[in-house]
Amino acid sequence: MESKANFKDKTLKSFKEFLGHCSALASMELRLDPQDSIKTTSEILSKVESLTSLKVIHGGLTATACVSSGKIQDVNMAFRRFSDLSPSDIEFIQQGLFTRLTIEYHPQGTDEKLLGDVLCHGSPLNHIQIRFQERCVAIVTTLELTVQDLVKMATLDAPNIPDSFSVNCRRLSLTAKYSQARIHDMTITITQLADLNPEDFTFIKQNQYIRLTIESTPLKADEDRLSAVLRNSVGLSHLHIEYNQERHHILTRKPQLGIQDLVKIVTSETPGNLESLLIDCGRFSTNGRLSQGRIHEVVMTIVQVGDLSSDDLKFIQQCHLARLVIDQTPLKSDKARLTDILSHGEDLTHLQIGSKGDRRRAITIKPDMRLQDIVELATSDVLCKLESLKIDWGDVSIIANISSGKIHDVDLTIKQVDDLSSGDLKFIQKELITKLSIKGIKDIMEDEGQLNGIPTSYPKLGHLRVGCSADLCLSIVNSMISTRAGIVQKKGSSCLKTLELMEDLIPFDMLDGKYHRDDCIHTILTFANDSNTFDMRSWIRLGDYYTDSSVTNFIRQYGWSTVSFYEGAISKTYTTILDEVYNTRESQLESLHMNQDVLMDLGLDHVKKIIERSPNFKNLGLIVIPSGDDTRTATKTLLDRHGKQLSMLRLRIWSCGFYMPHFASSFPSRNRFPNLVSFDLRTYFGVSSSDTVPSSCVPWIAAMISPPPSQAATLPASSSSSQASSHPVVETPSTEANKGSKTESWTVLREVVFRTKLQPDDWRTLIDVIDFSVLEYLDLRKCNILLEHLKQIVDRVPYSKGSVAPLKVLVIKHTRVAKSADSRAVLDALRKKVPSVRIVEE
Repeated sequence: MESKANFKDKTLKSFKEFLGHCSALASMELRLDPQDSIKTTSEILSKVESLTSLKVIHGGLTATACVSSGKIQDVNMAFRRFSDLSPSDIEFIQQGLFTRLTIEYHPQGTDEKLLGDVLCHGSPLNHIQIRFQERCVAIVTTLELTVQDLVKMATLDAPNIPDSFSVNCRRLSLTAKYSQARIHDMTITITQLADLNPEDFTFIKQNQYIRLTIESTPLKADEDRLSAVLRNSVGLSHLHIEYNQERHHILTRKPQLGIQDLVKIVTSETPGNLESLLIDCGRFSTNGRLSQGRIHEVVMTIVQVGDLSSDDLKFIQQCHLARLVIDQTPLKSDKARLTDILSHGEDLTHLQIGSKGDRRRAITIKPDMRLQDIVELATSDVLCKLESLKIDWGDVSIIANISSGKIHDVDLTIKQVDDLSSGDLKFIQKELITKLSIKGIKDIMEDEGQLNGIPTSYPKLGHLRVGCSADLCLSIVNSMISTRAGIVQKKGSSCLKTLELMEDLIPFDMLDGKYHRDDCIHTILTFANDSNTFDMRSWIRLGDYYTDSSVTNFIRQYGWSTVSFYEGAISKTYTTILDEVYNTRESQLESLHMNQDVLMDLGLDHVKKIIERSPNFKNLGLIVIPSGDDTRTATKTLLDRHGKQLSMLRLRIWSCGFYMPHFASSFPSRNRFPNLVSFDLRTYFGVSSSDTVPSSCVPWIAAMISPPPSQAATLPASSSSSQASSHPVVETPSTEANKGSKTESWTVLREVVFRTKLQPDDWRTLIDVIDFSVLEYLDLRKCNILLEHLKQIVDRVPYSKGSVAPLKVLVIKHTRVAKSADSRAVLDALRKKVPSVRIVEE
């Protein structure tokens, strides 16, 4: 619930009476006028027993808190400037409830007493963050408090010492932990060395820090400053220096500190041993360990060999390279430079040349180095320690294991089967190829002969991967089984152990909508050593329209191998076939996704038999499209039988006000589907773009996507659901589930898809109930979300912890917010919280 109010004495009484009727209120956001009392209001709200979260915005102060048993706790407090605080705000601060404090603008000297008073009331304070906003530089006329003053006040002056604190200002920023009366694990970031003042140097000398980042290009004029900083870095273990070309080299034209001079300063001035030294200068980046004045175990990435300067080459020659990656395929004119680089790689163990994302070939007519020349350089006597080699050369990819300068095993990827006879690959001995991947077989009539000859021509080949469309799978599988059987009969055995088929050599997503028009088959055959017997596993997705007869025949012959099956078409043919197949052989089926119309006539019985004959079955997916009473009855029967195995539910709706009550009736409670992990709601409104889902439907949707009661509070009601509506009111599953039945637990959703339109308040309601600590995929394409909703999502997404980052994909394409310039800062904030997240905007 969100409320904007101006609470005078009379209104305050009415507000109390109103809250008395909100027995199920779980969360609330309140915006107050500056003259209102935040203390009085928060005390009133804390009396609502069902309330679990509270957000109050009062002028420049924002307080977010948890509420438990009527008590406010874990308050996260933020404000912009001290001058924004009213007497009412200070009175609230002095209650000492906040545990986290954020000050957006750098405090001034006149704020020192007030800052000290604020810090003295944090109880139990566990984090302080002080930031400096660039846009307020022009209006700052008073003296800022120094970083040293702020750190001292945040630790020694506060009676309740914080667990951690951070300070951001124009010159440098830092984060640190505080325990047992000392600062530790401090990280310092310097924006520009030239901007550091004497107070900053004093602070650096007096404090130990483990990580130091310099974000700007070191200049010749900064040499003494850099030496002074490093000389006092007693506990430094990680150093990162970034050459920012745009900020300094292009705009100021001041001479840079050369990479050789930079390394000389770092190696001579840094006390102790660095665990890691990272230098990023645009042309290349390097990460290594500093020991006894030398850089060891260096991992280096070079963008393009031809861009390296003579100074760069000298530095590379002195490095003890352990891993080297060259992003762009070297040109023929780069051969001498590449030879020079590799001639100093006596410690090199891993070498990668070229990148699949290299697009330079399309914009240049300069010839690349020959593939054979690159391989010869990589297998020279100098690279005696090289263990692995990877080369991406146009459409050819080579991954090789190397020992003592000799290639032992080759994993070769080519575009088409004709490439095997290409002159560029003739130098590779066929006996070395143990894995072969062919990206595309387009015409089985033309390629079948060459394809069947591969197991004989490549005697050590153990794994063959072929990219092909679904209609070619049956022919290739039968042909390769027959060819291998001939080899076994003649020689007694065959090295070919694995045959894998899939389109474009890319495993498809069973639920990805872009495949809805095409049939897709991914199948893997694993052969026994000296016989023709094999195990087989297949993943099959049928398109929504016409299916080729060869695909139907594949299902008839090898349907027993199906692990996951998706039938998007409105047809009962394939469930009938699978029923017949599983009647003769044991099923491997684990997942079945289908359109609800498959359940009509005898389809429901076929599905029942398929599931019963599949001992490993665990995932049922259902696509529900509004249709007649018979289909709804069959759907309900299926869910009564197998609701506990439902993992994916996709609703395609044309008229929410008419069909949603039927859905609520068919799927009455979330706890009947304990294993549901994917919820997908798509609405189609036809001509009018102003249509939205009625607010009366939102509570039911919210309940379906909510975590179980043991992990979340009672679901919030839609803020606009109390308004008069011509649509029937939908009873929430949480309400229905609690009528005479014991509340159960269920799996928290990992995927949520909304392709619909809602009122702004309803979006806030739904976003608020999603458990972002588990959610991996959120798709909001074609939705009418606003910037405030995107901010709400980012606020609710937790910070990634190491390699653990729940949210993997956020889709906002075809939305207004994706095109808004204001969303850039919000999306950048998300990337900082979850660096690995993939944001789909276009």
